[in-house]
Amino acid sequence: PVDVAQERAHTEHLESRVLMLQLAISEKEEQHRLELAHEQAAAEKADRWRLEDKKADNEAITTLQVQVEHERNRAEVAERQLEALEGVHAELSHERTRAQTLEMQLQQLQ
Repeated sequence: PVDVAQERAHTEHLESRVLMLQLAISEKEEQHRLELAHEQAAAEKADRWRLEDKKADNEAITTLQVQVEHERNRAEVAERQLEALEGVHAELSHERTRAQTLEMQLQQLQ
């Protein structure tokens, strides 16, 4: 003879264990989902930082390129000014030599 009460108690015990295991599985799944969400958030944060760093680097490079171009232009202007001044200096030397020659000729005539 099967003891119905004993079988019912055993069945209820097994059903209770199944429910407890399902609850434990649900809790583990939720914990795993939260961990994944935290990891994804951390990865996204790191990606944002990398993008911000890259953007800052690109801005710094652009700024330096603009400064280099500006300095290159200033150097070219200074070079042209120097060439012009050297031309004026050559003219002045020529005029000074001519003036000295004329002075000597004037002294010889006196």
